[in-house]
Amino acid sequence: MADDLSVLLSWFANISNYYSIIIVLLCFCGMVIFIFRLNAEHIFSSRIIAFNSPPIKNEMMYIKNPFYCELGKKNTSVKDGIYLKVSYTQPVVMYFIWGAPIDDVFKAFLRSTAIVKEELEDSMYLNNHSLHVKKIDGFANCSEEIYLNCPSSLETCDFGHPSRKLYPLVLLMYNKEYIEEKEHENKVKILMTIFHVEDENAVYKSYIIGQYIKLNQGQVFNLQSIFVSTSTDNDNNSNNADEDMCVVCQVFVISHVILPCRHACVCYQCFNKLTTCPMCRTDIDSYFTLNGFHITPEVVENIPDSHPVNSLTRWEMWNNRLNEFLGYR
Repeated sequence: MADDLSVLLSWFANISNYYSIIIVLLCFCGMVIFIFRLNAEHIFSSRIIAFNSPPIKNEMMYIKNPFYCELGKKNTSVKDGIYLKVSYTQPVVMYFIWGAPIDDVFKAFLRSTAIVKEELEDSMYLNNHSLHVKKIDGFANCSEEIYLNCPSSLETCDFGHPSRKLYPLVLLMYNKEYIEEKEHENKVKILMTIFHVEDENAVYKSYIIGQYIKLNQGQVFNLQSIFVSTSTDNDNNSNNADEDMCVVCQVFVISHVILPCRHACVCYQCFNKLTTCPMCRTDIDSYFTLNGFHITPEVVENIPDSHPVNSLTRWEMWNNRLNEFLGYR
């Protein structure tokens, strides 16, 4: 019995020696890793490090559009009529097309500017392909609200059931003076606005499907809205100090439009520190500047540093690295 007990105790003694050696080795490895982490040398990466390429700046060409059109605030439908708000800086002709085939609208608009203008003047533009055509003349530097009744010759069923092959209403605005003038580059000749109009078959509320401009050289561009951070309720108060200010710092004016979300909400200083849009958190792919904004050395010098560098003590640096190692930062 005594021999068995001595054998058991010697076996436990040998096992305890192995445990001591293993514990010492583990402590040594842990100390080595801790020293490397303390010096910011991550020998075992604990997270994926993504390298994001900087956003690409899109060079924009600024063109003045003399035409403007939007739906009025009143109820708009085939039954109640259509209310439109239009404005223009020069004498204009408004060409209304009811029930235009979708394919024919774009095929006709993509032709040369001279042919489109000639047919608009002669009231022959899509006249044989649409249900009804109407022209209205407008004066220069005018902003007005237009009310249109659905032509009596049309019925609700003429536009068809969703999905439709006809646009209920298409408006083309063009200027006669541009037709007689010598062609110049980068001039907007025609604005085309496509409307969905509420009726018995399509109960969706009326809205603008799309807007397209045509330049004198024949190029066609799709007009898209820019979403700003300021409210449109106080448009008359143009002297508001908070208007067009950066949503991040609230100090500098908005200078950058983020793509693809089209939010105009940040200044130059804040944009360089962002990877996502502060409004919708969409990744920033590219951008362009508003009103030809260009950063200059004077602007850079006048930008204060909102994050001054504080001199940290050795203990604070060690504490920060320890917190990062433990996952608290």
